[in-house]
Amino acid sequence: MNRRIPKDGLPKERYRLYHAEKAKGGLALTMTAGSAVVSADSPEAFGNLHAFRDEIVPWLQELSDAVHQEGAAVMMQITHLGRRTNWNKEHWLPVLSASPVREPAHRSFPKEAEDWDLERIIRDYGSAAKTDAGRGA
Repeated sequence: MNRRIPKDGLPKERYRLYHAEKAKGGLALTMTAGSAVVSADSPEAFGNLHAFRDEIVPWLQELSDAVHQEGAAVMMQITHLGRRTNWNKEHWLPVLSASPVREPAHRSFPKEAEDWDLERIIRDYGSAAKTDAGRGA
């Protein structure tokens, strides 16, 4: 797990200070989160930020403001982890993937995504991107 990201998936003070310090040192662009998850059915497996939660908005704003104040830009990579996540986290929703093939590292047996799952995940990407862009990330 990434030790700079709290267990609740929100970029709080320590995470903000980490990125602001990098910017202060002359970094031109910082990428937050490694990859932030866009859907509740894609729970973090690697200490990811939770881009699907409304509570992330003020924290992203503070992080972006702090980094921009030092003259650097911020970007956020967003993802749906598909079968590369754990089924027994947070919401206990089934892991989704393009096929029901087992993922050995996380030991999940994914549900094959249906059309409505894919449509929702596409909307989740759009929503997360809109939130990130609106907050300066």
